[in-house]
Amino acid sequence: MKSRWDNRQNEIKLLATQNPDDAQKQYEKIEMEFRREYDTIKQTAGRERARINQLHETNLDKVLDSAKNETNQKLIAVWNENPLKVRKMICVYLHCYIISSKLFITYSKG
Repeated sequence: MKSRWDNRQNEIKLLATQNPDDAQKQYEKIEMEFRREYDTIKQTAGRERARINQLHETNLDKVLDSAKNETNQKLIAVWNENPLKVRKMICVYLHCYIISSKLFITYSKG
């Protein structure tokens, strides 16, 4: 597109030496054509970006759903094997979470 624009500008410069009025009209016509083409390219690129973002979002959702389901199945399997151990691990986790939350609150108060 850039090289076509440059070529057209050179043609207009040559025409301007012979007929300035025609050169001006040609320039205005070419400028409108290139502006329309540029706007079309911009709109197409915007739609393509939106489409690609949607695909990435959809794929990410699928991957996250798959990971969530796999983790849930593993947790159910572990729970079925040894529920007391899982309860103990949950209690330890919650205890650590509560302690860290209290430390964060104390630290943020200054």
